[in-house]
Amino acid sequence: MATETVTDVICPLCGSLCDDIEVIVEAGRITNVKKACPLGKSKIMGHGRIRAPMVRENGELREVSYDVAIERSAEILSDAKRPLLYGWSSLICEAQRKGVELAEEIGALIDNTASVCHGPTVIGVQG
Repeated sequence: MATETVTDVICPLCGSLCDDIEVIVEAGRITNVKKACPLGKSKIMGHGRIRAPMVRENGELREVSYDVAIERSAEILSDAKRPLLYGWSSLICEAQRKGVELAEEIGALIDNTASVCHGPTVIGVQG
């Protein structure tokens, strides 16, 4: 089993953009992360993350193709009265820009995880 060390990885967790992280990969799976804080390591390791597009049917998640997932996403967004586009914190700027354009096009609210992560800090500082 070949082991590969990927160097100079940028952590997607917070705004510090740590860029000297090493990721150890064995058989296409991340097995270790070096030079990252505990939160960054857990974000990169993320073995419980969803690895393929999923659609919920009858309360159960089912793996589908990207085409099916995109079509279903479009249906959900077009049927929503006031959609919320949430997340974005781990995306590159260009993807975030596209998200803002989409939100403007469909009249959606847009938010990122900073409101949950840093929101209490702002309240505490204002306190």
